[in-house]
Amino acid sequence: MCTLSNNQSLTHLNLNNNKLEDQGIGLLIAALGQQSCTLQTLELEGNGITNTFTDELTGAPIRNMSLKRVNLSNNLFTDRSVTALLYLTQTHTSLQEIRLQRNKFSPHGLSCLQSPNRPGLCVEVYTSITSGRFKS
Repeated sequence: MCTLSNNQSLTHLNLNNNKLEDQGIGLLIAALGQQSCTLQTLELEGNGITNTFTDELTGAPIRNMSLKRVNLSNNLFTDRSVTALLYLTQTHTSLQEIRLQRNKFSPHGLSCLQSPNRPGLCVEVYTSITSGRFKS
């Protein structure tokens, strides 16, 4: 992960379906938190990420202001993650898009995530039953 924080030309990282789970995501968070990290797009779909590292995961992009797009779809997030995810969408001003489809949010959690955020931010949230996309 040292390469991630030191590579100035790396702007898109696709780690979809790598089964990183919570252990691997902890290492990634440390690299993302470095000021030297210039990553703009982070793809983490289908990695078995749970609520365990949500606070750390949503805090790292705040220190890394180059991040514009994050895909956290098809993981194991539940309503316990909603507060941290909302904090991320409201405070990370460079973030333009966050994808949260096919996680384990309740209808109430989905509703909270779809509520108005800041202008210019696209939040995509749905399950196999409920569908929704919000852009403020």
